[in-house]
Amino acid sequence: MKKKLKLISTCLISILCLTACSKVNENPEVKALKKSVIPISTVEADNGFKDLMPLKDILKDKKIVAMGEATHGTSEFFKMKHRFFEFLVEEMGYRVFAMECDGGGGQVINDYILKGEGNVEDSLDGLGLYRTEEIKNMIEWMKEYNDDPSHKEKIRFYGFDMQGIVDTLPKLSYYLGKLDKELQTKVEEDTLNTIYRNDIKALTNEQLDSILLNINEIQKDMENAKEKYLKNNLQNEYELAIWNLNLVSQCVEYHIEVNKSVNHIIESVSVMKIRDKYMAANVKWIQEHEGKLGNDKVMLWAHNVHVSYMDDIYKYMGKNLKEMYGDEYYSIGFELSRGSFNTSDMSTGTLTRFDIDNNGSEYLAYKFDKTKIPISFLDFNSASKSEKISEILSESQSFNHNGGFYYNENTPKRIQYIPKNLFDGLIYIKETTESKLVY
Repeated sequence: MKKKLKLISTCLISILCLTACSKVNENPEVKALKKSVIPISTVEADNGFKDLMPLKDILKDKKIVAMGEATHGTSEFFKMKHRFFEFLVEEMGYRVFAMECDGGGGQVINDYILKGEGNVEDSLDGLGLYRTEEIKNMIEWMKEYNDDPSHKEKIRFYGFDMQGIVDTLPKLSYYLGKLDKELQTKVEEDTLNTIYRNDIKALTNEQLDSILLNINEIQKDMENAKEKYLKNNLQNEYELAIWNLNLVSQCVEYHIEVNKSVNHIIESVSVMKIRDKYMAANVKWIQEHEGKLGNDKVMLWAHNVHVSYMDDIYKYMGKNLKEMYGDEYYSIGFELSRGSFNTSDMSTGTLTRFDIDNNGSEYLAYKFDKTKIPISFLDFNSASKSEKISEILSESQSFNHNGGFYYNENTPKRIQYIPKNLFDGLIYIKETTESKLVY
C-alpha cells in the first residue's frame, strides 16, 4: 500500500512539474494572445450573449460593423455572423443588415422578412454560394423577429453588390410605377428595352454604352420631376427608384469592363476596382437612407478582402468605407486553422467541397491555434497595448483567402499581409465544416 501511495505521489509530482514547466516554457506570443483574446463559447445562435458582452464597449460608437469570411462556403463563419447579428440587434439597437449579394436580390429578401411576400426558398434564389441552410435560418430568424408585434423597429435586409440585375429590374419598374406610369412604360419599352429583353452578359460594349446614355436621360427626367414626387409624399419611392436605376448603371459599367477582360471568369483589376468602389457607394447609400428612418447602424457581410483595408493594387470596399466613416467603420476578419468549405472548382466549374489544413508557422492562425482556445475574438486596438501583440499584428503573415473559385487542394489560395493593416479585429475558429447548400 505504501509503495502504491508513493508511486501515485511521484506521478502527481511529475504531472505538476510538467504542467509548471510547460507554462514557464510557453511561447511569449501565445501567452500574450491568451491574455488578449475574448473566448467565444459557440457559433450557434440562440445561446445568449454573455460571452459577447465585452464587445459592446468596443463597438459602441460604430455606425458600420463589417464582418468578413476567409471563404464563401464555411458553415461556422455563416453561423457566427448570424449569432453576431442577433447580438447587434438585441443588445446594440442594430436593425439594418447588408450582404455581398445583388441589390435586387436583397430587396426580394427584404420583402419576405418585412412583408411576408413569397417564401424563404424563393428569396434565396439570387444568393448563389450563399443559398445555404445557415443563411436560410438567419433569414427565418429575421422574419420571426419582424413578425413579433412587440418589436416596433423592424429589421431590413439589403444587398450592396451590382454584378447582376435580374431582380433589380423588376424593382426599378415597381418604383417607377409608383412615381409615374408613363415613365415606367417608357423605360421598359423604349429607353431600357435592350436590357429588359436580353441577358446583360450577352450584350456588346456598344449596346452597353448606349444603355448608359439612356440611363443618364432617365435620371435627368426624374430629377426634373423630383419636386412633383416629393409634393405627393413619394420621397421614399423616389429614392428607391433612383437607387435601383443606379444599380443598373453600375452593373452596365461593370460588364463593360468584364467584356474588356481576357478571362471573363476571373475578375481583372479594373473590374474589381469598379466593383469595390460601387459596393462602398451602395453601403453609404444604405446607411444614409436608413439613417433618415432612424436606423443609422449597419452590419455588413462580405468576404475578408472586401471588408479589409487593402489598397495595394486598388482600394477595396473596406478602405473606401474607412475613408468615408473613419473610426465609425469597424472591420472584422475571419480566420481558421483547418476544415472544409464549398466553392466552385476552377477546373470543372462545379460546386465542390475542398479541405484546408495548411496552416504552417507563416499563418496568423497558427498562433491562435497554439492558444488552445477554439473560438475567439481579438480587438486589435486594445490588444496592441501589449508590446508582444503589437509586434504580432505588425508582422507580415499569411491569411487563408478563398472566394468564389478554387483551383485545387495542392495550390491553396492565401494572401500575405500585415494584420493591423487589414482589419480592426479578428474572429478565429479553429475547425470548420462546409456550408449546407439548399437545393
